[in-house]
Amino acid sequence: MFKKLILLLLVIFSIQGVYAKESYPQDISSFIEKREQCDYFRGEISGEPNIDNARNINEELDKYCKGTDQLLETLKLKYKDDNSIQKKLNTYELIECKYNCRDNSEEMTIRLKFSDYPVTEVVNNNTSKHTATFAGHYHISIYGCGGGSICGEIIDSNTGKFVTSFPNPYLTEDENQENNFDLNYQLDSTLFIISGITGDTETDANNNVLEHVYRIRYYNFLNGELNLISYDEKPAFKY
Repeated sequence: MFKKLILLLLVIFSIQGVYAKESYPQDISSFIEKREQCDYFRGEISGEPNIDNARNINEELDKYCKGTDQLLETLKLKYKDDNSIQKKLNTYELIECKYNCRDNSEEMTIRLKFSDYPVTEVVNNNTSKHTATFAGHYHISIYGCGGGSICGEIIDSNTGKFVTSFPNPYLTEDENQENNFDLNYQLDSTLFIISGITGDTETDANNNVLEHVYRIRYYNFLNGELNLISYDEKPAFKY
């Protein structure tokens, strides 16, 4: 019994010694805890978006990883004269890579041409009920639909009747006041381009759930419907 008690005390003192040796200021300890959680979930990424979404991996990555690069650099600067803290911080690499690891100064550009999707006839705006601005004889109506989102509709300018809605609501801007919602279309083309981040769940042409990121979406407006051609995206972060 006495030997067991001695062994238990030795274990306790050993653990306390480890913690005492690795005692850090509160901001360093908080960073380490958050980054360890981040690294855990980074190791859980399957590479299959549907699986990761179902397991809420992306939400956990945003929760624990987002902002840690900047925090790491800030702490390194703050404790630049503390060798033990510097040694600890140097064990962590930078992990956030904006916009799929491209130069942040690189802007996404529209790659499809309106001239490749011409309309056969353009309305005479002098005889239509509303000024046509899209695909020959249609115009666009947008409106706020709650939660900082914008919704939209395509209206027949000849009759004034509703034709179809935008595929999703879209955020006016993201939390960093970047990646603003934008539309591109022309009177003489059926190409319709929506740029931004959706305000709800987005799916591709095969009904697969997509990651919640900024995209430029290309649609061909045919038979009263917006048919998805393709899209370009820039993931907010790549861990």
